Amino acid sequence: MKKHRFLVSLCVVYLVLIVIKYLQIPVNQYISSYAADVLCLPVVLSFATLFLQRIRFDTSFRLPNKLILLGWLYVSIVFEVILPHFSTRYTADIFDVVAYGIGAILYLIMETKMENHEEY
Repeated sequence: MKKHRFLVSLCVVYLVLIVIKYLQIPVNQYISSYAADVLCLPVVLSFATLFLQRIRFDTSFRLPNKLILLGWLYVSIVFEVILPHFSTRYTADIFDVVAYGIGAILYLIMETKMENHEEY
């Protein structure tokens, strides 16, 4: 249940960031540039974990670290290498790759705390 609340909180923050960007509300440059990238993998990996837990009928299932690493590499390559070649909407930025990595670490921390039943 705590994990669901944490995931909902992440999604709400992500939606707030989207609304801020859409309404062009001035915010700190680092928040507007990297906060959504940091939240990306915790949200995506949490939904993937929940989906896999449901189809496997195993609420204790956790994504292996190799799959988390693969998720980070996939998102980094798609959004920072491939898409900038096909659309001006995307720009390659090494700091986005770092932000995705921070998000992957945040996901690991969240999962570890949930496994150990720690409060966060």
